[in-house]
Amino acid sequence: MSIPTMRKSCEHRLSQYLQSRTPPVHFSFDNTKANKPAGKPYVEMTIIEGKSRRANLGGKRTVRHVGVLQIDVLYPKDTGMGSVEELATACSKLFDEWSTILDDNARLNFKTPVLKDLGSKYEFVRIAVSIPYWRDENSE
Repeated sequence: MSIPTMRKSCEHRLSQYLQSRTPPVHFSFDNTKANKPAGKPYVEMTIIEGKSRRANLGGKRTVRHVGVLQIDVLYPKDTGMGSVEELATACSKLFDEWSTILDDNARLNFKTPVLKDLGSKYEFVRIAVSIPYWRDENSE
């Protein structure tokens, strides 16, 4: 099953980028308890897996998993939209039309991201970056 390897690959790619920024941006991993930094931007990531299906003709079996990688970019309220939009756009570009072979040899392909302003959440403004993907796993 390659959802764990997909998660690891996506978390690594996003985490490296966020840590390279000045100052680094806090990143909350999926399904982990994390302290949200007061008054500072942070990013959350979730994988929303859809229904799988067989995606081949012939002898070698390929199972295609489709879904959405969602990256939520949160910025403190009343600090303007420029910074939150810039960070959301930068995060989206990391995965825009990106393809990779995962550690378990599954092929992961992302499509064009969609950014949506979700308004305020607590003391933060939130932009969701939704990136459709498909992941092909081969089996005998």
